[in-house]
Amino acid sequence: MCAQEKNGSTNDDPIYNSGQTPPKTTTPNNSNNNGTNEYYSNAPVRNSDVNQKMLLGKMDAEAYHGKQGAHFILGVAFGAIGILGTAVFSNPSPLKDMKAMELSKNKALFTDPFYLKGYRRKARGRNVAATAFGTLAFVAFVLLTSH
Repeated sequence: MCAQEKNGSTNDDPIYNSGQTPPKTTTPNNSNNNGTNEYYSNAPVRNSDVNQKMLLGKMDAEAYHGKQGAHFILGVAFGAIGILGTAVFSNPSPLKDMKAMELSKNKALFTDPFYLKGYRRKARGRNVAATAFGTLAFVAFVLLTSH
C-alpha cells in the first residue's frame, strides 16, 4: 500500500479530481520544475469550489444579463444566421454589463475562469434563446399575414 492510500487521499477522489491545473505558486516544486519559471502547487482544486463559482456565475447572468431585446431584434432581422452568429460569436462578460457591475455581490469573481464559464454559458444561452424567439416571431408574423 502506498503512502497516499494510507492517509485516504487518492487521485480518484471526486472532490479533488477536477481535471484543472493546480494554482501557480511563487515557490518552486522540484518534482514538477522543468526548467521554466512556472511552478505549480500540489494544492488540489476542489470540485465543490468550481461548481459553486460556476453556479454564482449562472445566477448572476440570470439576474443581471440584459441584452435580450437586442438579440430578439437580431433574430427578426437575420433569422437562422442571427441564431448561428449569436451561438458562435457571443462572448458575454459581467465586466461589459453595467447592470451586473452595479448590482452583483460577486464582483471579486468577475475575473475567475470558473465564474466566467458559468456566466458565459447562461448568458449565451439566454442570448441564443432571445434570437430564436425573434426568428420564430418573424416567421409567425409572415405566416399569419400571408393569408
